Parts: sequence; structure tokens; C-alpha cells
Amino acid sequence: MMRRCMVVLVVLLAAGAMVAGDRQVVCVLCGDYTFSEKDGVSATYEGKRIHLCSLKELTALQKNPDKYVWGTDVVTGRRVHKIKTTFTVDRRVKVRKKDGKNEVWPRRFFFESQKSRDEFLRNPAKYIKEPYAV
Repeated sequence: MMRRCMVVLVVLLAAGAMVAGDRQVVCVLCGDYTFSEKDGVSATYEGKRIHLCSLKELTALQKNPDKYVWGTDVVTGRRVHKIKTTFTVDRRVKVRKKDGKNEVWPRRFFFESQKSRDEFLRNPAKYIKEPYAV
């Protein structure tokens, strides 16, 4: 009986890990790429779990964290700590690639306050310049 319970527990934990791995996340560095959690790289930064597109980005973050963890609030123009802020909005935006083609990508916007986020949501087109180049 005990062995059967252990097997069931292991199966449930494995199933939970698989479900968690299928969750869609956004790369904290670029904010422009949504991917399955299991396909990216997870790390802990200042006590918070973050997700990155690749090991290359993890290396870049480790070398110069200030360059990558700070973003700009598109409404106020102030610096925002992308990992610590709880005020975000996900939108799909047109992106012009280097080859001249346009694609639609997900993008996360970061804000310093609820007021700033609400202002953005009232009129996103005022703050999103499309297509933007990558």
C-alpha cells in the first residue's frame, strides 16, 4: 500500500511539473518573445524567478544586469525595474525585421505605477510606434 502511494505521488508530481512547464512566459530581457516555460532558461535574480530565451541571454544578464533589468515606462519615460514591477501589459505589435518583412510579435510593456499603466490602456496606439525595428 505504501509503495503504491509513493508511485501515485511521483506520478502526480511529474504531471504537475509537466503542466507547469507548458506555461507561456515572456523573456525578461527582451520582453518581446513568448515561449513555453520548458523551452527557455529559468534563473533566480534578486530572489525572484525569471525566464529567459536562451543561455546566451543568461550570460548577458550575469555580465551586466543593470543593462537588462531596467526598462522604460512608455508613458512617463522613467526607468522601471522590469523584474520587480507588477504593472505590465502584454500586447501584440508589428515588428519590422532586418530583412524588411513585418511580423506580429508579443511584447510586454513595463510601467512604474498603476496610473501609468491605466493611461497606456486608455490609448495604446499613442504609445506604441509600429512597426518597430529589431
